[in-house]
This record gives sequence, structure tokens and C-alpha cells, in this order.
Amino acid sequence: MKPSRYNHLFQAPDGTWLMYNLLSKGFAVIRPKDVASIKRILDDPTQMPNNSEAYRAKLERGRFVIDDKVDELAILKALYNQLRFDNTRLHLVVFPTMDCNFECSYCFQRQLKQIGYRLGGTMSESVARALRGYVSKTVPRMERLTVDWLGGEPLLALSLVVRLSHEFRNQCEDGLCTYRAQITTNGYDLIEDACDKLYRAGITSAMVTLDGPPEMHNARRPLRGQRPTFGTIVQNLRWAVECFDRVRIRTNVDQENARHLHELLDLLAQQGLNRPKVSVVYAMTSLDSHLVADLCVASDQVFTSAVLAAAQHAYELGFSVPIQDKETTVNCWAITKNTYTVTPTGDVYKCGSFAGDTALRDGFLDTNEEDIKLTYNAVEWLAWDPFEDSGCRECRMLPICLGGCPYDQVMAKMRGEERPMLRRSRVEDCARWNTKRLELALLHEYHVHKSGNSDCT
Repeated sequence: MKPSRYNHLFQAPDGTWLMYNLLSKGFAVIRPKDVASIKRILDDPTQMPNNSEAYRAKLERGRFVIDDKVDELAILKALYNQLRFDNTRLHLVVFPTMDCNFECSYCFQRQLKQIGYRLGGTMSESVARALRGYVSKTVPRMERLTVDWLGGEPLLALSLVVRLSHEFRNQCEDGLCTYRAQITTNGYDLIEDACDKLYRAGITSAMVTLDGPPEMHNARRPLRGQRPTFGTIVQNLRWAVECFDRVRIRTNVDQENARHLHELLDLLAQQGLNRPKVSVVYAMTSLDSHLVADLCVASDQVFTSAVLAAAQHAYELGFSVPIQDKETTVNCWAITKNTYTVTPTGDVYKCGSFAGDTALRDGFLDTNEEDIKLTYNAVEWLAWDPFEDSGCRECRMLPICLGGCPYDQVMAKMRGEERPMLRRSRVEDCARWNTKRLELALLHEYHVHKSGNSDCT
């Protein structure tokens, strides 16, 4: 027997020890008096301390201790590939419109317009009809359809979003396929009536961006004409929290606002938004990567330190700290076989951050055949493999991170450049951030367990 390479053991503030296995999802709550015996078994499972048989059995059940012949990296890779090429899941990212009512200083649309790309406005009826037909033909052989509504600002096409979402959900019900949907919006038009319509159409989750306290946010994310937006968004978030099953508040972090994350969290808590169904997520503001670079791809010391401290503060205030879904063994849906981003013009991309850049599109929606036709570019997403990177293979947090965002590497390959490998500093930043996320999420689970609402095994 040997200890799992993916065990994570740490001490809660009340002195209790918590242990989690990133591969098996085993979760153990350990009394302080038992820690020494547990550690001895983990250090050398072949040496059994006196009266420790019960400990050993529980450690084996949680896969904290495993057979010598078990190759956990091989198991993780098998699970990873199983989900990547799963033919029972369809994941669509739909841009109902590329229009927007904001003038964000870092908007990717501004960059695309500067180099002459035509983004298109609201999705035409012919594209919407073809998309509906594609879904109708595809869901009978699927077990799950997930739809993310993006933009532009998708609420500028609210009626289209609601109509298509209703139709997608009905098609799933006819085919016994589970429907899950979420919307990413700037939040300005997320009024009570819009929340209600979206939820009744099957959209149960929303993500809204706030980039700092009012003055800072309003300078970075104003309405057209430079009018402020912070107050309206916060008011709308109150409706959203009452309506949706889950709400995520996203902050794009850079040198400008990194020191103000605590202040924003305090303001949100004062408005009663610090609830378990509300989580705060952070991304790195980046012009040349269209804002999708996460910590694993583009990080620096300022960003890492700021978000680690902010995540701790968010947890203390009562916000949820998101961690990998227990069903998930991929970190980026763009690398899975049946994930497609569809723009208003019918162009198809694997990654929504490429939307509008027709030179890098991965296919198109055929309006006559109501089918998605792919180009060779799609191969680069399906060929990307974090297990090829030595830093990732050796990292104990790999089951959570799974290589992070592939954006930079895939883009370099498409442009004929040498594919960059992850720098050691980036792997270390990724491990630090994911370790903190894991510990905060486990502390939340532990408190639920203490309240008698859950079991930890």
C-alpha cells in the first residue's frame, strides 16, 4: 500500500484537521488526537500503529491509501479523456447579439473593430432557426445539454434568449435530456422581470461583473456616454439572488483595482449579497488575450496575492468559494468534443474568446442543413493535452487545475508559432491559488457538516 499523491491535509481554525483527496473526492474530518496516527499511516502504510485498523479501513475507503500498483496519473488521464470525448453531452455557448450598452475600457470588441472584423449585431432568424434545428436533431442522442448565453450583452436580445431557451428545454424534455443554462451579463438590465423570464425559460444561473467599488467600476465599465452603472447593477443583483439558483460575481483584476477587492466585497456584504448561493470569481484583465487568461496561463505576483487574500475575505464574509464540480475532470470546455460557440453570424468557435476573429474560427452553422461544419482549427483544441507538460504532470493540484486555460498555447499553434510551455512560475502560482480555493471550499463543507446537514466521508 502507498499514500495517494493527491491527498491534501490541513488544519481548520478550530483545531480540527481536514483531509481531501483530489482524485477520489474523499473528505475526512479528523480529530486533533487522531492526527498523529493518521500521519504515521500516510507516511508508511506498511507500518500499522497499534489499534489503527479502523483508521486504515477509512483511509482505504476514501482512497487516501491505495494499492502499490495503482497509477493515479493514468486514472486521472483516463477520466479526463472520457469526459473530453463524451458523446452524451452537448455544450453550446451562444452569442445572441454582439451589441452592447457598455463602453468597457478593455473590451475585446474594441480590439476586433480596430483590426477590421465585422462582429454582427443580433442573431438573424435564419441562424436562430438553424441553431434550433441543430439542437432538435442532436439532443435525442444526448443525456445533457448545457447552454451559456454570452455577448455582447445578451439581455439586449432578451426575447430571443428567452424564446430559444424555452425551445431548447422543451426539446430536451422530449428527448429525456437534462437542460442546464446560465447567462453572463453586465447586469444593467437584469431587472426583476428579466430575472423571472430567464428563470422560467430554464436559465438558473447568472454571472455579473463588478470591477471594484463604485468610482472604480464606473470608470472601467460605464454605459455608453460614460454614465455610471454600479448602483443599478447592485440593485439588480438583489433581484437576481432571490430568483436564480446561483449567482457569480466576477471581477477582472489588474494593477489598478487589485488593492480594492476587499472594499468591493464589504460593499456587497452590506447589501446582503453575502450568501452561500453567491460566489466571487476573479480573472486577470488582459487586452491581448481577450480577458480569458486565468491564473494558470497568465499570472503575476500582484494578481496571485490579491486574489488569494480576497478569496479568504470572501469566505469570511459568507460568500461561496467555488471549487471544481465533483463530476468534472476537464477545466476548459473548449477542449471537449461537443462544445461549440455560435455567434450571431453563424460562425462557430471552440472558445468564445475567439468570437468575431473569423481567421481563427473553427467552423460555421450551416443554415440549410442545420448542422455545424468544422474546420481544421478545431483539431488544435482537441489535441491540446496538459499531460504533455512535465510541470502539470508532477503537480499535486492537477486534478483541480487540469492545465488551466489553453488559450495561449492553442492560439500560438494556430498562428504557426512555437507552442509555449507553461513557465515554472505559472505552475507554482496555479498551485498556490488552487490550494487556497480548495481549503476555503473544504472549510465551507466542514461547517455544513458540523451543522448536521451533510456527511463527510
